[in-house]
Amino acid sequence: EVLKEVAALLNGQFRESDILGRTGGDEFVAFLPETDEKHALTVIKKIRRAFKVHTFPAGAEKFSLSASIGAVEITPKISTLEELIHNADMEMYRIKDIRKNNT
Repeated sequence: EVLKEVAALLNGQFRESDILGRTGGDEFVAFLPETDEKHALTVIKKIRRAFKVHTFPAGAEKFSLSASIGAVEITPKISTLEELIHNADMEMYRIKDIRKNNT
């Protein structure tokens, strides 16, 4: 149930032309066609803000989640979908480490 709610929360942050999918576990991938860096950063901020204010039910309790996000631009150097997702994954872990070291 929580994953469905996470998917719905995420889906509400994107345009109709964007594509959101779950890659497994608690990981999602989104493709934002015709998007410049400024818009991508706006979407990332919207997602972080949505997770910050949203609470998820757990029986009588509620809890919150955070989102770690890695973003990459599709370039001619990236030749496969797997490479694109791998690069985004590496960027996510890089950002996660930076955030962890700044707390």
